[in-house]
Amino acid sequence: FPLLPLEMLYSDASPGPVALLDERQARLWLCNPEALAQGLKPQMAVATACSLCPGIQLLGRQSQREPQQLESLALWASSFSAQVSLQPTDGLLLEVASMLQYFEGLQPLQQQLQKQLAELNYSTQWATGHTPLAARILARQGGFIGSDKDQHLEALQQLPINALELETKTE
Repeated sequence: FPLLPLEMLYSDASPGPVALLDERQARLWLCNPEALAQGLKPQMAVATACSLCPGIQLLGRQSQREPQQLESLALWASSFSAQVSLQPTDGLLLEVASMLQYFEGLQPLQQQLQKQLAELNYSTQWATGHTPLAARILARQGGFIGSDKDQHLEALQQLPINALELETKTE
C-alpha cells in the first residue's frame, strides 16, 4: 500500500490533488495521482507545490494511526488467506498458494482482491514470490506476478542491489 499514510486520511474516491506533508511540514512526502498529474512530487517545497497547484489539499501525517489501519487491512485480508503477515509500515503478505484452488487460480484471486481494495480506495503494488521476502521486495519495486521460482529469481536479478534490503555491510 504505497500511499497508505495518505489514502487512510480521506474516503472520497476522487479527492482531487492531495499531498501528505513531511514531519517538519515543509515538504511534500507523498502525493496522490491527481497531485502527481499537476506536476507535484515528493520532496517538493510546500510553497512551490502551492504555486503549481493552488487547489492542493495538504494533510499532516498521522503516524500513530498507520499501524491500526494496517491491522484493519490484515483483518480484511484474512478472508482471502489464513496466513496474513503485517509488513509495517505499508504492507501485507498473504500466503495464497493454499487458496488458489478455492479461488480458481491466482488471477481470479488477485481480481477479487483488487476489486475490493478499489472500493476501499487504496492503491496497491502486487507481487508474488517464492519466499515472503522475495514478494515484499518485488512489490516495493513496482510489482511482479510470476507463477514459479525461476520467474521470481529472474525478476529479482533485474533489480539494483540497493533494492534487496541488505545490510550495508553485505552490499
